[in-house]
Amino acid sequence: MKKFLLLVVPILSLIACSNEELIPNVENNQLQEIQQKYEATKSNARINFGGLAAVISGHNTSRSESSPMTGNDYVQFLASLPKEKVDSLYEIYCTPSMEATYENNIDIVEQALIDNSSIEEVQALYNFTDSYIQSGGHNMTLLINESQQVSPLISDCMVISAATIDEFILDNSDYRLATSHCIRDLYVKLVEMYTGNVIAEGVCSWLAAVPGLDALTQLVMAGCDLYSAIKLAHEYNICCATSVS
Repeated sequence: MKKFLLLVVPILSLIACSNEELIPNVENNQLQEIQQKYEATKSNARINFGGLAAVISGHNTSRSESSPMTGNDYVQFLASLPKEKVDSLYEIYCTPSMEATYENNIDIVEQALIDNSSIEEVQALYNFTDSYIQSGGHNMTLLINESQQVSPLISDCMVISAATIDEFILDNSDYRLATSHCIRDLYVKLVEMYTGNVIAEGVCSWLAAVPGLDALTQLVMAGCDLYSAIKLAHEYNICCATSVS
């Protein structure tokens, strides 16, 4: 399957970036727009994590009414789910049909990115994501520099990516202290899959209607976060059961 993110750097090696470089010289309205998009993405991510946790826990609270949850807390929530509950949810949400639909929709959205920018710009998005993670995240200088060199669509995707990555890469994130490679792998995979899902949703919204992504598959795409969460929790349990940390 094509992927939005090519995370080639082990997340354990990330070091928090105390970026002291000056923000590039850009128009105030451009900087404000980037910051607003960045903050909105982080806020929406926390609301989404809280909503997903409520659904997975079986609470009656709707996703929109649940308490926000940080990315770090969300990872720990998934890692702490009882194996029996994960196995049960896996049978419901992670069917071969759902997997095929998920992968097909991701491919459709990625093609829409290429069609509305270029292969070179999509590759620039991949390269930016890798560079942003290598820098330790929280690197506004890198974000602004790179986002000013691409089309508005790809620029938006870069902002979305940076904000989502920063929700997981924190100075006090548990992955920095983790001795278990299984929890570190869970962080890596969740950053990859969730950011890909957010970009997909952003592209659908930005382009209004992506050819090939009809109303039904858009509804399925809206449930990809749940599919991803259960799938990764299941893989985490397998890792814990078969590996020596």
